[in-house]
Amino acid sequence: MATRAAYFSPSEAQILMEAYEEVKDIIKKKGNTATVIKQREKAWQSIADRLNAKERAPRVPPAMDWDNPAIFPDDDSGRLLRDQYVLNYFS
Repeated sequence: MATRAAYFSPSEAQILMEAYEEVKDIIKKKGNTATVIKQREKAWQSIADRLNAKERAPRVPPAMDWDNPAIFPDDDSGRLLRDQYVLNYFS
């Protein structure tokens, strides 16, 4: 039976844990006022930004069928969608 791939590499997990340790007081703060919610959102965004700043290979299946009309229709909208996908994940 095949095992599923890990969500994060060991280095990504390390970055994630370090970033969480820095803001865990904000994340665990009790209350649900607008101020606390904004602080939590900023804390989670800082964790995401730090994790995404690490250079890594794109997480895309290597054998993606770029000409599959079910994924990218063969019209202007499909080509635009495909081009945007490539720009976002491979540039």
